[in-house]
Amino acid sequence: MENNVGRKLSKEYKESYKLTLEQKESLIGLILGDISIEKALRSRNARLRFDQSIIHEEYRVALFLYNLFEPLVNMSPKVQIRKPDSRTGKVYSSIRFATLAMPCLNYYYDLFYKDKIKRVPSNIGDLLTLPRCLRALF
Repeated sequence: MENNVGRKLSKEYKESYKLTLEQKESLIGLILGDISIEKALRSRNARLRFDQSIIHEEYRVALFLYNLFEPLVNMSPKVQIRKPDSRTGKVYSSIRFATLAMPCLNYYYDLFYKDKIKRVPSNIGDLLTLPRCLRALF
């Protein structure tokens, strides 16, 4: 697949893109974990937002997820240096990226969110494919 970094993805591409089986299976575990899925006020499509604290320069998980969802992004992951923690004075950093808002993510937003509040769907047992979902959680 061609790298999309720095390119504007066409409306046709966004509307026709179908998640791979690996993306679908991983997404269930990721949403149960720390990844967020959101809709902007004026958008009818959802997007994923990944933000992970960097501990000991650990980029492996973030880069794996970026590569998995790269067909849905047009910007590389960014490292953000945060303000000093008010309690400890320590400075933390994180690595983050977001996908574009795309129709293929709406199903997962609707499945996990009601009135913008994340919830576990009642059919979660049917959605979990243990090897990939569990790997995504850890």
